Amino acid sequence: MEIEGPLGAKAHDIAIIYPALALSPNLTVAEYIYLGREPKRGSRVDRAAMTAGCRGLLANLGATFGPTALVADLSIAEQQMVEVARALNANSRILVMDEPTTTLAARETERLLALIRRPKAEGLAIIYISHRMTEVYELAERVSVLRDGGYVGTLTHDEAKPESIVRMMVGRDLSNFYKKEHRGGNTGSVVLEVARRAPAVGIIVVAVDTAAKGADATVTTNNVQAGAIAWQYLVEKMGGKGDMVIVNGPQVCSVTERVKGRKAVLAKSPGIRILFSDQEAKGSRDGGLAVMQSLLTRFPKIDGVFAINDPTGIGVELTATQQHRTSFPITAVDDAPDAEAQL
Repeated sequence: MEIEGPLGAKAHDIAIIYPALALSPNLTVAEYIYLGREPKRGSRVDRAAMTAGCRGLLANLGATFGPTALVADLSIAEQQMVEVARALNANSRILVMDEPTTTLAARETERLLALIRRPKAEGLAIIYISHRMTEVYELAERVSVLRDGGYVGTLTHDEAKPESIVRMMVGRDLSNFYKKEHRGGNTGSVVLEVARRAPAVGIIVVAVDTAAKGADATVTTNNVQAGAIAWQYLVEKMGGKGDMVIVNGPQVCSVTERVKGRKAVLAKSPGIRILFSDQEAKGSRDGGLAVMQSLLTRFPKIDGVFAINDPTGIGVELTATQQHRTSFPITAVDDAPDAEAQL
């Protein structure tokens, strides 16, 4: 089957939500959902029927706004919900979502993923296009990889392991590129057990860069200062001006403090602009790779990257190399052995 253009897709009950939303801001939610398919009462548009038809649909999707809300007053996440409602109202059998979370913060992304599960459970087929691997693992029953404009292959959910997908995305095996030391057991529970037993035999317990309940003392890295040093290096490499992105991580203290380190540095560098900072890469190489692919897709010009830790920075560099966009500096904070080996 060949489909030519949006009208051809519509004729085959296919709806598409593009990365750059283009809803009509002057319309109400009901007017937009029924746009082009307005119910009539005689020669007039039946607005009461439109409102009634939307009310139950929006409620099923968990919307907190009603059919008479103005599209212009909705957030990006709410506008995406309207697009999903429009597809369901048109009895679409296939919904294509192209990078729907690119402009969303973490909480909005969680809400959108929860929203997607509802029509999926009702039988709507969803083609979800994304560079964010965590979303792919969470939603997909099958994963297809495209690289350099060509089809690479398809994996089932059980086959879609991170190393398999990354190999297909990058085009080579990376198992020897990034080695991890695997230690048996749960190190967190071991630390807690040691801290509990040590005082009974007169041993003093000092926790370094980790939380250990019962420790006699805790020593932590000055992550604000570490972040500031990394930021200063990055700003100098950028010549004090340009567009920067932050590849963020789990919002724990060490991560948020590293980002805080930018304040004093950027206060002295008015020529630096932060393009985006909300994408969370899970502190991992695979996460850094996926998030950076999304950022490179969205921003044609990036002059510098701050990665929250070294594994994330390695993933960022892999993506930049793959996309042939290696002109910008990348900094990270960690001093991980993997980064030392890469350097």
